[in-house]
Amino acid sequence: MDTRELTILWVGDSSNDVEQARGAFADRGRPVRFVKASNLAEAGDRLKETVPDLIVTDARLPDGAGAQLLSIEDGEARLPVIIMTDQINEKAAVEVIKAGAMDYLLKNETTLVEMPHIVERSIREWKLLQERREARKSLRQSEARYRFLVENTLDGIFMVEVPSGTCLYLNQRICNIFGYSTEEGQQLTLWDVLSPEEHDTVRRRIDAALSGQRSPDPHQTYTMLRSDGATFPAEVSVSLVRFEQRLVLQGILRDITEQNRLQEQLRHAQKMEAVGTLAAGIAHEFNNLMQAISGYTELLMLNPKLEDAARKKMESIQSATRRASELTRQILIFGRKVENEFRSLGLNHEVRHTFKLLKKALPRMIDIQMNLDPDLEQIKGDPAYLGQMVMNLGINAREAMPEGGRLLIETRNMEIDTASARQMGNLRPGRYVQLTVSDTGHGIPREVRDHIFEPFYTTRDTTSHRGLGLAMVYGIVKEHLGHILCYSEPGLGTTFKIYLPVFRAEEKPEPPLSLPGGNETILLVDDEAFIRNFCEELLRQFGYSVLTVPDGESALAVFSEKQEQIDLVLLDLLMPGMGGKQCLRKMLDMEPSARVIIASGYAPDGELKETLSEGARGFLNKPYDAHQLLTSIRTILDQEPK
Repeated sequence: MDTRELTILWVGDSSNDVEQARGAFADRGRPVRFVKASNLAEAGDRLKETVPDLIVTDARLPDGAGAQLLSIEDGEARLPVIIMTDQINEKAAVEVIKAGAMDYLLKNETTLVEMPHIVERSIREWKLLQERREARKSLRQSEARYRFLVENTLDGIFMVEVPSGTCLYLNQRICNIFGYSTEEGQQLTLWDVLSPEEHDTVRRRIDAALSGQRSPDPHQTYTMLRSDGATFPAEVSVSLVRFEQRLVLQGILRDITEQNRLQEQLRHAQKMEAVGTLAAGIAHEFNNLMQAISGYTELLMLNPKLEDAARKKMESIQSATRRASELTRQILIFGRKVENEFRSLGLNHEVRHTFKLLKKALPRMIDIQMNLDPDLEQIKGDPAYLGQMVMNLGINAREAMPEGGRLLIETRNMEIDTASARQMGNLRPGRYVQLTVSDTGHGIPREVRDHIFEPFYTTRDTTSHRGLGLAMVYGIVKEHLGHILCYSEPGLGTTFKIYLPVFRAEEKPEPPLSLPGGNETILLVDDEAFIRNFCEELLRQFGYSVLTVPDGESALAVFSEKQEQIDLVLLDLLMPGMGGKQCLRKMLDMEPSARVIIASGYAPDGELKETLSEGARGFLNKPYDAHQLLTSIRTILDQEPK
């Protein structure tokens, strides 16, 4: 027998009953503490002071029925209660037992003598009830958690009877995915939500599972069918189980439409990056060739005795060289391999300027219209490239409307929120200027749209124009930290939407034009002999003494021997062997205050910034002209020593 002291709240007006019960407990050796109350009010006060193990109460009290002490919480009595009465009433007994009382007793001497046994039994039964109550509560909580997880997961969860395909359970998410209400979902079968071309495949897999064959991969991709008839790809993971005497396929379904779109976007971005890297790889050598052509042409033009006819030919060569150099720069911009210093400008101004050129370039049967927002905000950009971007889109529209049509150019301000920005190649949310160029041409099929920004891609015959048109547009937009979208359907025309971030900044003044010279000594380092020869002749013509070497190793040897005489080093960044960057470091180790200008036909932004931060005083982008070379040299030479 438990020897722990019991606390009993005894509610009634008879002290003799309490004493008889106390004596019965004493006879059994069970310690007990009685807390007495004569009515409901006193019982309430006692319950505020102590929590008894059990309550014994008269059925009738001066201020109400003892059954009122059956304080109910969550459908259960808070404490075990025994009710005693002077006269048994079966109806009342049934009611109080249903209400939660542990017992309903006739109060007499026998009952009081047996009180220890009755109390012990009631407490045991009460504990069992409490355990069951906690178990039910825990089960309800577990079921609630399970239901919450199942109903609020981002994936669809289902149970399908096999082989009939009857849907036994669909969570809310899967109903939303397929576009059905919960009630409609209860009437579906597997075959209602599976695209018809998948039926045979799924039946074979179900038959294989029923015959005991294990699937090599439980994760499969299927084409599913929405309520509106649209199809979508879904990744499905299933297992065959027995549930309620049925064979059931239970599993998880995930709509991977967005995942596929993002993967395709990533593949496209990687492909564009690869093309840009390939294009940039030839830029250095190409610009070296342009440097030689441009340089020697300039040297010839510096001859005051040059005849006018010859000078005009030289100017034509220079013009062609500039166009070739510009093409190289366009390739680098397409690959986002260069960094420009843009300025604040109004896109409307560039559109209006390009409009005049388009009117001459497009046939008269194409009607060009503009709808420009007069309050358009400023953007950060290069006016030449933005004009070229609009021109290229206009030329593309001309190709799409051989029989004529309408070209509409529009601008407007807009705010791009976080969700929209994420869909646009992870743009930064904020204020943007939108440029829209639409045509009424023949449109672009979907299989072609995926390739339109690739260089030299075309669906026309080989005699038609093809080149960097839309690839240049793509590169310019990305260089301006923007995004471009193409909307088109065959026969319905094409619309390009370009988003450029808003920006304001002060314009920088243009540098003065001059051809300064000097009498200092310059060490010229370049692996191309024709560049060394051109630069040496030009620099000597403007008063400089020149030392030339073909590589970094030779440069270090000469610099070590004659560094007191050398005032400036013009160093090619990309050379065989040591290379310009390593050569620069070793020179600065020998003479930290050395003045070094690096030059390159192509230098990635990160490498260029790193080289400048290591101590180079300036950078010349090949092909440079005489003015750029002489001005840069003079500027660095006139700087205070470090």
